[in-house]
Amino acid sequence: MPSAKSLGYAYNAFFLRPIETAKEMEEFYVERKTPVDEMKSRIISSGKGEKLLFIGDEGSGVTTELNRLSMLLEERGFLVLTYHVKELFDLGAIDLLAFFTALAIKVYELCENGIKVEEETKKRFESFLIDVTNLTQEEDELIQRSFRVPLSGRLRFKLNYRSRSRECFGSCLFCFTRSNCTMLKTQAPELIPDEEIEQRLIDLITEIDCFIRAIEEAEGGRVLLILDEMNFILNDEEALNLFLKRSDLIMRLSCHLILTAPVALTSRPGFDHLKKKLDGVYTLGSPVEEEDRGFFRNVIYRRMERRLIDDDATDILVNIAEDLTGLISTIRGVLTEAYRVGADRITPELVRSYLEGMKKGKRSRETPLYRYTIEEDRKLFNYEGMSGPFEHVYL
Repeated sequence: MPSAKSLGYAYNAFFLRPIETAKEMEEFYVERKTPVDEMKSRIISSGKGEKLLFIGDEGSGVTTELNRLSMLLEERGFLVLTYHVKELFDLGAIDLLAFFTALAIKVYELCENGIKVEEETKKRFESFLIDVTNLTQEEDELIQRSFRVPLSGRLRFKLNYRSRSRECFGSCLFCFTRSNCTMLKTQAPELIPDEEIEQRLIDLITEIDCFIRAIEEAEGGRVLLILDEMNFILNDEEALNLFLKRSDLIMRLSCHLILTAPVALTSRPGFDHLKKKLDGVYTLGSPVEEEDRGFFRNVIYRRMERRLIDDDATDILVNIAEDLTGLISTIRGVLTEAYRVGADRITPELVRSYLEGMKKGKRSRETPLYRYTIEEDRKLFNYEGMSGPFEHVYL
């Protein structure tokens, strides 16, 4: 895909999310200083499960780099499973039992996505998950009738429901079906002795590891487990302390493992305890540290034609950017400003106008998404040479 030929299409090219697919990687990825190649070589050459930590602040491009690493390793026969930690913390669960239960469900999803293991092994793991989430047959049937989801979805629903009941004791959950509305009353939070919690955690890790080994044997390749977006754990002091103190649990897995963490985690008490258990620590440097900020500049020109933006405007955007997400968010705001005033090119004056509006609270980085047809684009930006819209529109 060529760079955007008009400001309207440029808005869609500057999407606010990590680069995810091989096609997007080919079209939008910009080379930078990154430890990905070193991490790849280490994992491929290792005879054991490597335990690595990848440090980088939110918005710096960590997830994009991990997606690139995943693609490189999948080409070498690895099975990569990425677990976004915020998927769990969106549920309000902060205890390790819920954390590892959610991880076990995520691993089980591989079977639903086509990975074949021995039927006996699969059934055993299913029974274990049903038992550990306390999913009754009545609840299972009700959730299935209501939402038509596979077993992993029903297990996650129950985990979500049970986790919320810790904070909402006595509340009710309504599950709608076609013919009626069924009310499920929450139960009192289960009080579990510390000794039993410890044993349950060990059982969870053991079962997860056994199932991962079964997957590796069935597929004939190694598994890489990525725990991404660990920055969300910093928002909960209890969860952070629990994870740092009990990091030995996740290290028991025999597969390759990559944890991500923001730079701030390295200064927290307990980080040294985690670091001692790791085989390697890698850091994704910030483009702000680069003298000429060439990475930011290349990101802009990779996604839009240079004739659409003045060099001085590029300099302003590059110099004020603190991270990749901030750069893209600001450009989207400037592009919306261009749409508002009917501009066909980004000028320094346009950038300053948008930034001034931001300071006064008249502009927002959370800008609406505009879609353009060929006719609208030609009329708005007076560009006659456009051959057609992009093959894909990126949101």
